[in-house]
Amino acid sequence: MMIELLIIGLAGMLLAAGPGKTETSGPAAAPQGQTVMLDFLSNPTTGYTWSYAQEPELFEIRQEYVEGDPGESTAVMVGVGGEEIFELVPVKAGEATVTFTYGQAWDPTTAGNYVYTFEIGEDLSVVCTGVTEPEEPEIGSWQDAPEPIID
Repeated sequence: MMIELLIIGLAGMLLAAGPGKTETSGPAAAPQGQTVMLDFLSNPTTGYTWSYAQEPELFEIRQEYVEGDPGESTAVMVGVGGEEIFELVPVKAGEATVTFTYGQAWDPTTAGNYVYTFEIGEDLSVVCTGVTEPEEPEIGSWQDAPEPIID
C-alpha cells in the first residue's frame, strides 16, 4: 500500500508540472554578431553630405554626425567639420557591398564613392573582404578610406 501511494504521489506531481514544461535558469541568449564601425571626415556646412547604399540589405546601418574634434576647442565653432560615424549591425548571413558616397545632392559630379565588401557568417561574424576608394582626385585625395573597426 505504501508503494502504491508513493507512485500515485509521483504521478500527481508529474501531471501538475504539465506536459512539455522544463525549468530554465533564465532566458536563452540569442547569438550576437559583430558590429562594424566606419568613421569618415565630414563637413555638412559645405553642402557635402554622406549617404550609403547596400546590396543586398544584410546590415542595419546607423548614422551619426559628430561636430568638431571632441579633444579640441573647435568642437563648438560654427562651420567646423566633424566626423560621420556609421555603425553596421549584421542581420543576415551572406555577402554584401556597402557604398558610401560623399557629395552635394545638387551636383552628382562631385560625388566620391567608397565601396566596402563584407562576408557575414551564419553566426553574424563579419569580415571585410575589400575596399575601393574613389577615382576622382579631389575627393580621393581628401581622405583615405577608413579602416573598418570590427568588434
